Amino acid sequence: MDPRARAPTSNAGAATAHTDPTVAHAGPHSCPACGGPLEAWRDALLRCSGCGSAAAVTVVAASRDDYVQPGSRRLAAPFASVLAFGTREQLRLLGRLPAGSRVLDLGAGDGRLAAALARAGHRVTAVEPFREVVAARGVDGVEVVRSGVEELELPEHTYDVVVLWHVLEHLADPGAALGRIHGWLASQSCILVGVPNLDSLQARLGHDRWFHLDPQRHLVHFTSRGLDLLLERSGFRAVERRHVLLDQAVPGMWMTLLNRLTLRQDALRAFVRREPVEGRDLAVTAVAAAPVLVFGTVLELAAASAGRGGALAVLAQPKR
Repeated sequence: MDPRARAPTSNAGAATAHTDPTVAHAGPHSCPACGGPLEAWRDALLRCSGCGSAAAVTVVAASRDDYVQPGSRRLAAPFASVLAFGTREQLRLLGRLPAGSRVLDLGAGDGRLAAALARAGHRVTAVEPFREVVAARGVDGVEVVRSGVEELELPEHTYDVVVLWHVLEHLADPGAALGRIHGWLASQSCILVGVPNLDSLQARLGHDRWFHLDPQRHLVHFTSRGLDLLLERSGFRAVERRHVLLDQAVPGMWMTLLNRLTLRQDALRAFVRREPVEGRDLAVTAVAAAPVLVFGTVLELAAASAGRGGALAVLAQPKR
């Protein structure tokens, strides 16, 4: 991290905003994406009549337990391969960065992307409030900051690239976060934003069992128009849309289709994480997982080509 940055070195500084699961309040009165009116839609969601994005009716403060990762997983090798494919796709979406770029990775997860960027010669600040950034531990060029975006204090006009990979949907006020990020960016900078697509085919097929609905953690669900309007309102202009397939999109379609077959939501993920799963769901998953993966991949490819892929990725620049 830049030595001028002021940020907590542990989760203690973010505890009041992030770790008390009993803190809850009513959702937004206007659309977090475009500012338009919200209308009743589903049990736990309101939907914008303007851009089609949605917001949670009630906002419950996230806790570390919501993001805890298992100590060990079943199918660990295939799971690691999937994560590696996802990291490579994120690097592809970022494109070729100037040598020695200063990168801010917000919501760094386990640190795989931060580590890959540092090994490519960039200087990375990995910000993560909940998870252990194990993949970046000890990697030269990576500094880890334990903070939520809302509490983060960084020097202005410092970073060349900011990555918000599946972060904005977790924030009650994504516009406020983007406003702060705008000030941290240097000239000739860019941001990469990735979010699930509420207008996707998988969202329509899954309905309340859409994998990316994730009601415990996702507070805002964006459409392509909603994301564009949010960026515009926050001082950015979208310069390029990039197709997402391997990271979030195909897995999202796969899990969504399996959710239509099982009694438990995300039974396959529960099995991998060594959580209890009923015998019926185990049997259905064992029989259906492979053919559904093939079918879901074809379906997601077709959906993405029609602009209805499961994830949105936008490269944007600040308006100066």
